[in-house]
Order: sequence, then C-alpha cells, then structure tokens
Amino acid sequence: MATFTLKKISELLAASDYNGLWTIGVDSQNRSVKISLSWMYTTKTAMEEATTAANNAATNANTKAGLANDAAALANQKAAAANTAAQNANDKAALVQQRLDTADADHTRAGQDHEAAVGDHTRAGTDHQTASDDHTQAGSDHERAGNDHTRAEGDHSTAGDDHSTATGDHNTATGDHDTAAADHTASELATAAAIAATEDAEDIIERLGTLTPTGMSLEYPERITLGNLRDHFIKATLTPAGSGKNILYLADGKAIDTDPDGRINVIAPGWSRVHVIPTLNTALYRTIQIQVSRPTMRLVTSASMRFLGSGALRLT
Repeated sequence: MATFTLKKISELLAASDYNGLWTIGVDSQNRSVKISLSWMYTTKTAMEEATTAANNAATNANTKAGLANDAAALANQKAAAANTAAQNANDKAALVQQRLDTADADHTRAGQDHEAAVGDHTRAGTDHQTASDDHTQAGSDHERAGNDHTRAEGDHSTAGDDHSTATGDHNTATGDHDTAAADHTASELATAAAIAATEDAEDIIERLGTLTPTGMSLEYPERITLGNLRDHFIKATLTPAGSGKNILYLADGKAIDTDPDGRINVIAPGWSRVHVIPTLNTALYRTIQIQVSRPTMRLVTSASMRFLGSGALRLT
C-alpha cells in the first residue's frame, strides 16, 4: 500500500509561470471544476492590450483633428487675404473712375475753349476784312485789326495746347483703368485660390475621420429570461452626432457573452458584467450588469396560477 507524505505549502516548489497551473471553481450547475490559471492570465493580458490599442487610436485621432483645424485656419487666412486684395482692387477701380470723370470734364472744357477760340478767330477774320476795306480810309483802324488778328491766333494756339493736355490726361486715365482691371483680375484669381484652399481643407477634415465623442448613453435589458429567443442588444449612442462609432463590448462570460455589434448571447443563469468602451475616447467607458434568470410563473394569489385570455400559461 502506497504512502503519501503531507507537506506544507511553504515546503513546495515555487512556480515560475502559469502553464500547467490550475485552481478549483464551481460551474453554473454547482459542480466542482478546474480552471486554468494560464487561460485567466492570457485573457487578462489580451484585455489590457486592447485597452492600450484603443488609447493609442484615440491619441492619433486627436492629433489628426488638430492638423485639420490648422489647415482650416490657414484656409481662412488665405480667404481673408483674398478679400483684402479684392477690396484694394475695387478702391483702385473707383479712383480710376474718378480720374476718368475728371478727364472727361477737362476734355469737355477744352472743347468749349476750342469752340470759343474758333469763334474768336472767325470774329478776328471778320474784323480783319473790315479793316482791310477801311484801310484806305483809316490806317490806324487797319493796325488795330492786325493786332486783334494776332491775339485771336494766340487764343487759338492756347486752345490747341489745352486740347492736347486734356487728350494726354484722358490717355493717362485710360492706362490707370487698364491697370485697375488687371488688379481686379488678379484679385479674382486670389479669391479662386482661397476657395480652392478652403475646399481642400474641408476634404482633409473629411478624410481624417469623424469627431471624438464627448458623451455616451446606453440602452440594454437589465434582466433576460433563460430560453427567451428574442434578440437582445446593448445599444450605445455617442454624442455629438457624427462621432466615431468604434465601440468594444467586453463581457466576463459568466451569464452572457457579447458579439462585436453588441448582440447578447445567453450562457447560463446568473449575473455578468460588461465593459462598454468607445475606442475614440476610452474615458467614457461604462460597466453594466445584466441578470439571466430562470423562467418563473405569475400567480394571481399564493395558491392560484395566472393564465392569458387564450388559456395559456404566462411565464416571466
């Protein structure tokens, strides 16, 4: 007959890892079962790694959002510069128009002076003819007529100079108007470039992804009856609208388990804890509890059962 020597725990060898180590537990049917410590350690490590990856993804998303904001700010600056250039072009166009108006007025006055000079010249010619007719009668009258003719020619020459000056001013105003038109064209090109930069910034923002959530609300059944065939879900709603919808559902696997889309899979009667984690902002995570209970019968009194109108039993 074999004999066994009992040892204290302090006399046993120390384990260097979890492989091959087991502990004792009780399953849902109240049976003694063995549990692998290696499996428990692997599950815990996987959950920690998933949480770290979620935090890293949230940090990357926030960095990209910052870059998008910088791009939008740069586009706004370019748009403001384009608006300033357009305003400057409009101011130059107004100044050129003012110069054109002044040149037109000068040209009109020069024309009027020219007509007056022509009239004076005509009158001088008439006076000269009269003086010539009266030359034989009055030499002094002829001399005065000659002087009048000389003055008329001077007035005519002055009017011609004024007309030339007005024409030069008109040509200068026309050149200024052409310069202003070129400036206005450059302003339109700058405005188009600013609009294109704004569209590029909006496209960058759209490509970088959605907003980081700042709030989360949950809808879920707190109690599920064992054998109920209806589909049950944990529904998470993130705010603001447009936030990233990446959510992790981590159940302990005692009474229920969860699919990646939040669907609940019943395992056995009891309680289970579920961690609901939005990966773009893990600080919003929530831990909920869901109970799975066996069907129970509703009673009217302590001694009478409750039936439906059809005569069927009503279970809850």
